[in-house]
Amino acid sequence: MTPEELFVGGVSVTLGVIAIAISIGNWKPCYRLPKVRWIESLGGRTAARWTYAVSGALLILLGIAIAAGATPRYGG
Repeated sequence: MTPEELFVGGVSVTLGVIAIAISIGNWKPCYRLPKVRWIESLGGRTAARWTYAVSGALLILLGIAIAAGATPRYGG
């Protein structure tokens, strides 16, 4: 693990935790973003909250993988 991997992984985990907190807390300012308003127009506030929650969980998993030193493997 290099310091760069730990930093990028930590930032990803932090952003994931923030996204989950937005989903749980239902913070109104965060739902004013154009893309989030588009999701909200399609499926309502519940769909937008689930989008935040799933995105946050994926960011946390990505951050853990990066911090652990996982790298993409290209066939060839």
